[in-house]
Amino acid sequence: MRNGNSRTADKFVIRLPDGVRSRVEDAAKADHTSMNTFIVQAVEEKLARPTRQALLLESPQQVNAATRLIGWRTSDYLMETADQATAQDWSVHYQILPIFEGDANTKLSSAEGAPA
Repeated sequence: MRNGNSRTADKFVIRLPDGVRSRVEDAAKADHTSMNTFIVQAVEEKLARPTRQALLLESPQQVNAATRLIGWRTSDYLMETADQATAQDWSVHYQILPIFEGDANTKLSSAEGAPA
């Protein structure tokens, strides 16, 4: 577990509609992760959406400036690259997100990246 161990972590039992458990299991296997990790990441992504949307609405000039693709990152933000072949290799195991010029969360510079 990222923030502690499983003995001290909050636990929450959920009921899943028919077929959802097997879909989660298949998706977790495809991501080479546990079902628990997959569900936690899905919940975290869903909870982050309103924050991302608010940032886009409050700072449209930054969004408009960030139009040039400079690289790719894994959806967990742990790896990033300006090399398209590397990103394609990662995509077998990870969800890949684009990195645009002006992204405050990247270590890539616009000079490194820039697929045409």
